[in-house]
Amino acid sequence: MTAQAKLAADMVYRVKQLDIVTEKFDEGMLILRFPDRHLIALNSVAAVMLSETNGRHSLTQIARRVSRTFDVSESEAIDDAIDFFHMAIQKKLVDRVG
Repeated sequence: MTAQAKLAADMVYRVKQLDIVTEKFDEGMLILRFPDRHLIALNSVAAVMLSETNGRHSLTQIARRVSRTFDVSESEAIDDAIDFFHMAIQKKLVDRVG
């Protein structure tokens, strides 16, 4: 695990309280963010990560769920989670809680 991953592993995030509309599919999720009408497409892995983002689960806990659900290594799931949360913060979907 990289130093960045070790630092990020215990971080907790929550979905921002935005006006959004979501639609889940087998392949993932679409999010329409208001008022800017920005459309965000998530694959199935990212959709699971977002659904677990509740302000209580750490990045590591979410990565473990992804690891079990998609049968990937925990370190790969942690790297994916770091990438996901970096994107989600940039897209203003989540806030870091701790």
